[in-house]
Amino acid sequence: SHPAWWRRPVTGGSAELVLDPNAIPGAEIFYSLGVFEPSDDGRYVALSFDVIGDENFELRVRDIETGHDVWTGSRRAGMVTWTADGNTLFFTRERADRRRQRHELIRLDVNDSHSEVVFEEADERLNLRIWRSDSGAWLLLDVMDNAGAVEVWCLPADQPGVGWRRIVARDLGHHVFAEHWGDRFLFRVNDAGPYWRLVCAPIGDPSPSCWEEVIPHRAG
Repeated sequence: SHPAWWRRPVTGGSAELVLDPNAIPGAEIFYSLGVFEPSDDGRYVALSFDVIGDENFELRVRDIETGHDVWTGSRRAGMVTWTADGNTLFFTRERADRRRQRHELIRLDVNDSHSEVVFEEADERLNLRIWRSDSGAWLLLDVMDNAGAVEVWCLPADQPGVGWRRIVARDLGHHVFAEHWGDRFLFRVNDAGPYWRLVCAPIGDPSPSCWEEVIPHRAG
């Protein structure tokens, strides 16, 4: 049997079953959990699983209160990230071939079950990574090669309808890791050497001309 997922209020009370993999048809033969990501308000959970063994994970959105899946959609689902209101889910989807590159970013409106591709990467050497900043205020989309991000886009977590904004232009010769900090973005970049440096820039204009060095590159 497979371990089940439960939740309980931090203030105490009865535990509530969220996911019992043993109830999924086919899980008695093979089962692998992909993502398990609750929405901020705790109403929904985005989860994916594979019961075949081909690593083409099937994504679902479950209403935790009712235990019913309100959306059953894409196989080949990759990473997921919720917006702050818990009504919009962004997820990546892999190519249909066996190369496993995450090349599409899809927006799902949970209320009406409408989904649409909002970003598609044409370069077959690159992958997509969707995630939430540590502050929770921003969604970040990395366009990545095998070593790191070569391009970064952002979206306010509380404004999913405003559209994605590119904050780091594509540069296949260097890599960058972005984070949010107060009224600025932080970028760890290797443009000055292999051991990275840390820079910051205003959220309103994070272009390289506005970068301020926080920690310089140090030779190894």
